[in-house]
Amino acid sequence: MKSDRMTFVSDVEGWDNIAEQYSEWLDGGVGAKGMAFTNIVTSNVSAILGDVGGKEILDLGCGEGYFSRYLVERGAKVSAIDGAPNMIRIAKCKGPNSRIDFMVGDITQTLPYDSNKFDVVLCNMVLMDLEDVTKTFSEVARILKLGSKFVFSVVHPCYFDALGEWIDIGSAHPALRFKHRYIEQVRCMKKLVGLPSGVDLNHYNRPIQDYIKPLIANRLCISDFIETSFSREFLEELGLFQELMIYHLTANNLIIGATRIAS
Repeated sequence: MKSDRMTFVSDVEGWDNIAEQYSEWLDGGVGAKGMAFTNIVTSNVSAILGDVGGKEILDLGCGEGYFSRYLVERGAKVSAIDGAPNMIRIAKCKGPNSRIDFMVGDITQTLPYDSNKFDVVLCNMVLMDLEDVTKTFSEVARILKLGSKFVFSVVHPCYFDALGEWIDIGSAHPALRFKHRYIEQVRCMKKLVGLPSGVDLNHYNRPIQDYIKPLIANRLCISDFIETSFSREFLEELGLFQELMIYHLTANNLIIGATRIAS
């Protein structure tokens, strides 16, 4: 039987094709799951960022711009770049603001910004969808001011189902049956939880060390490290505890902050 789901070779193409649905998903328009995942990341990233008033921030891989809008509401001046043209189109429609400069661009290559330009570079829930992040990290270090911060979030690589599949073992808790070795980068196709789309998206599950080593190599000193997890009370209030129990038992996201230090 032919699958009704679509596979895309390009890391960007899949995201470009689900741009409209993804925007709805983030806003809670296709159920509570998208908003729940968005809120837990946003609140924890915001805690790391602190007061952003007057700061010049790059939203790297901005998608449809929800975090860019969040930042300008708090007084930041934001540049925002993403490889998916439809995401940028939606971002410009949803957030026409003189303090947001949206642009289409490849964030895995040389970035179109001056060195030592930004007070903060934010890369929110993006890096796990890029096959190679080497250039991205070095470019972040180049465009950050000395003493400024790089903050990024990814799905937690220790528990994401790229490594295997969650199964019912006849107890009150599911188990992860491993199919791949954690220590190696695994390419797989993923579907966003709660998104009613037939589009599969490229995902690259890499061990935590593959995010830490390029920080060290580029003189970015870790200052923040958060692993997020839904509380039972939060999920029960949404009526999603049984369905999303693995995101209560495990850490669903990893958020790291790192400061550029002198070479």
